[in-house]
Amino acid sequence: MTKIIREFFLGGISLSLVNISSKVVNLIILPVITFYLLPEDFGIIAIYTLIIGILGMIYNPGIISVTIRLYYDNEDSSIENKILVGSSFGFLIIIPIILLLFSVFYGDLIFLQLFNDFDFWPYGFLAILAAMTVQPVRLWSNLWIAKKKVNRVAIISLLKIFISVILTLVLIIILELDAMGRILALLTSNFVIFIFASYDIINYSKLNFSFNKLIKILILGFPLVFSVFSYVLMESMDKYMLEIFTDLGQLGIYDIAYTLSS
Repeated sequence: MTKIIREFFLGGISLSLVNISSKVVNLIILPVITFYLLPEDFGIIAIYTLIIGILGMIYNPGIISVTIRLYYDNEDSSIENKILVGSSFGFLIIIPIILLLFSVFYGDLIFLQLFNDFDFWPYGFLAILAAMTVQPVRLWSNLWIAKKKVNRVAIISLLKIFISVILTLVLIIILELDAMGRILALLTSNFVIFIFASYDIINYSKLNFSFNKLIKILILGFPLVFSVFSYVLMESMDKYMLEIFTDLGQLGIYDIAYTLSS
């Protein structure tokens, strides 16, 4: 019992440290980057993150929740769990790659229909590229928490935050890349943690994959789609409507206020 309580509190502290640190860091650097960036730059960043959130909803139709739920039905190192994780990981990699390749040919046309002032090249393409990294990292963090390897998740997540902050300051203040500086910093830090996550998952699953297992996961996860979709839409529609009915400058001011309030 003592060991369980100890693991509970250490795990909680580690994850809380990551969550609190990311929010505190964003709050600290906000006054710095607002000195160098225009409201339009914040508007670009807001749409960039919005696209990542929307695509994340498409890429993960309840798969991660179902995978972790089924994980507890077996022993950690069982072949069943390796196939389970490998199948989910394969879906979370293959679908984003297909959409990325599709966007290369049709991204310009689609973005012209969806947005007023947000171009596919380069910002939209970078957002679609970054969206590839989010769900595999979520699978990894949930799986490693289930495996009671919370410290690794916390350390690598803090490393991501550190890289993001340093690159943001360098690219915006020194290289004067404006919104692109912040986006490249976020993209780079996302890929750093994505590499760690992919290594751990591949090492664990040995790339075992089962199409039948994947179909089972998708069927079980389908009821969660409505919850995920509604949450993401509520979080995103305000920014999208501002981009459509006003401009990126107004959206940028709103996003700064939203960051402070959150």
